[in-house]
Amino acid sequence: MAFLYGTGDAPTAKLAVGSTAMLAAAGSTLTLSYCMTPYVHTIEKVTIHDKPVSSSTVTSISGKSSKLDTIGENQFLLKASTCNIFSMQVDTVFDPATDVLNESGMRPFTNFVAKGQPMYIHAGLLDDVALQTQLIGVQAKQDSNETSETDKKKQDEDFF
Repeated sequence: MAFLYGTGDAPTAKLAVGSTAMLAAAGSTLTLSYCMTPYVHTIEKVTIHDKPVSSSTVTSISGKSSKLDTIGENQFLLKASTCNIFSMQVDTVFDPATDVLNESGMRPFTNFVAKGQPMYIHAGLLDDVALQTQLIGVQAKQDSNETSETDKKKQDEDFF
């Protein structure tokens, strides 16, 4: 409002404040996009050459169960869906055996690279342990409410 009606400030000061606000807005948007675009919203198994041999039920990251077809043993492709800066869905189809690098370098919020695209998957949301190890390189720690007897004893001793 003060910009439109004027407050007696120098035009250079107005330009400096406006430029700083625009730079901060653009910079934060680009930073959020850089950090959030690797997040995989859904991951699905897809068939090779559209010739399914067997089918199984797999739960995707979004929590939906679906009937997925596979070919032979462990021969399948994965389709990972991410979003770009304009919230448009970007699908990447890759072979987990050949197209995945477990090292993501210095990029934040990334735990593997598939076909040159950095991606992030919550390890605990993948039910298939072999696939989880293949994509991320490590197994997720199991979150369970049950503790072992030695852990209970330790907690009791720490309390006193």
